[in-house]
Amino acid sequence: MKASGANVLFGAAIGKFASQMIRRVAEMGWKPDLFIVPTSATSITTILGPAGLDNATGLISASYQKNIFDPQWVDSPDVKEYLAFMKQYMSSADVRDATYTASYVTTTLLVKVLRACGDDLSRANIMKQATSLKNVELPLLLPGVTVTTGPDDYQPFQQLRLLRFDGKSWVGFGELLDDQ
Repeated sequence: MKASGANVLFGAAIGKFASQMIRRVAEMGWKPDLFIVPTSATSITTILGPAGLDNATGLISASYQKNIFDPQWVDSPDVKEYLAFMKQYMSSADVRDATYTASYVTTTLLVKVLRACGDDLSRANIMKQATSLKNVELPLLLPGVTVTTGPDDYQPFQQLRLLRFDGKSWVGFGELLDDQ
């Protein structure tokens, strides 16, 4: 791809493969004008660190959740609550690992669905509740991002904000994107 003169790269890799891809692109000396990675490849701790933060600088991605280290969210009550939760229940975990924040959001959503089920935890009722969510607000979601599902729409997060990695953290830019 480098030899073709391509200046845009969408790296559809996750986990260690995303780290390897980012590192290899840098080792080849290829500097595409636009290098996009999926949301699942944005963890600074588990993906970008092993790839080399300098190699990851300039990457573009998107997210539906707050970057808990972005100064604009430092005083946000939901960020404070999340950090307190992590301190109490996972004090040895690296809170910079974005998989923890994603898990926290997802688990909070699961709790809401199960509570909506009441005492009827049948598969049918769980599916009914999970596919009838309307503008559900969750902690750590960016302003304007809510969860809405339907009987034929299982995708919970339909709004995203573009992000650029500056060598230290992901920085949001542009308006919230919505697929509605």
